[in-house]
Amino acid sequence: DPTQQSIKIKQVFNMTTGEATDAGSMLSSFIIVFFATALVFLLLRPRDGGRATQAQNRGESVQGVSSSASRDNTNNSSSPSPKSQRDTCTRTPSHLSAASAALAHSVGANLLVDGLIPFRHTKAAAASSRSDADQAAVNRKERARVLTRLLMEDEGVSPSEATMPPSKGGTLLVAVPVDDAGCSHLSRVLYLLATYYTLMVVVAVDTKFSVQTDRDALLQKLYQGDLTSDILPEHRIVTSSTITGRVAFARQLQRIEMLLEFDAEVRENLSRFGHRVVLYNNSKLPASNSTTVSMLGQKLL
Repeated sequence: DPTQQSIKIKQVFNMTTGEATDAGSMLSSFIIVFFATALVFLLLRPRDGGRATQAQNRGESVQGVSSSASRDNTNNSSSPSPKSQRDTCTRTPSHLSAASAALAHSVGANLLVDGLIPFRHTKAAAASSRSDADQAAVNRKERARVLTRLLMEDEGVSPSEATMPPSKGGTLLVAVPVDDAGCSHLSRVLYLLATYYTLMVVVAVDTKFSVQTDRDALLQKLYQGDLTSDILPEHRIVTSSTITGRVAFARQLQRIEMLLEFDAEVRENLSRFGHRVVLYNNSKLPASNSTTVSMLGQKLL
């Protein structure tokens, strides 16, 4: 009967549609439950769990190190202690003034400018300010005499440049021959310059000079009188056996206000790059004690 067949088809269709609707409802319910569970998990998850675990792991590591401390010390293979690490981080150069060192330790200030500690932060600046009035006056007069002679006696310096010495604290590079080391007048001139400028010294040596065996003797000759490593640090005294090396060293430094040089060839090479080079190369004069006075030391007499 067509009517009955139509009724059966409708019944089958309704059953299929109902099953599909039930399946869709179950899927929707599952998705809702899944996202709700994930949200609850995120809200209720302990936030410090990872940190606590890391702290626990660190505690276990510290306990392990403590238990084997004696063995590590015996084998000299233990890591530096926190105190030694702090000491390493707070070490400062020997020529840094006490006030500047305290500033660097307290706030971690970076005092370097172009790779150098500025003059105002050095012991050389503090030494010049601590001098008594009479000695400070003597230092000023002798410094002025040296600078005046250097600028006025060099024929290559223009009249306008001769009246314009470098500003206080500026970088000054001085070249001296190794044979002049040991002259007390040279050490005095270097002291006068080091207590007013950021002084760098390059010593012209021969090819036989050895840094490993001869440098200590050279420093001992230079450090005389008031000139010490606190005023002119050892790392600011370099040696070079060639003119090319002296030229290259000068070009590597930043913001040099003036160079004092005894070799005309070095001056010619550096002048091409805009450096202000003052040449001093007078012949040596006999001193009262039958020794010779260095070329730079003559400017003090």
